[in-house]
Amino acid sequence: EPGQASHGLRVLDFRSTDAGWRALVEGDSGRHYTLRLYGEQVRVSSGPATSDFSGGVNLLDIDLPAGRDRVTTALDLVPVRPQ
Repeated sequence: EPGQASHGLRVLDFRSTDAGWRALVEGDSGRHYTLRLYGEQVRVSSGPATSDFSGGVNLLDIDLPAGRDRVTTALDLVPVRPQ
């Protein structure tokens, strides 16, 4: 219904960096979210998340820090190079 508060995860920004990418996300404090990224395999180098990769899909498990209302945090992602 229009005017209701959002409780979902929002990707506010996603840009390339020298090492890979940085995602700026916002969500309800203290909540867990899963974000799917399609493409090459990445790992989280900093930020409150872990990553898993299967079938061309990265699953980022994000645990936002506790606080008031909604919080914003950055996730730094780097490509996983095949060995």
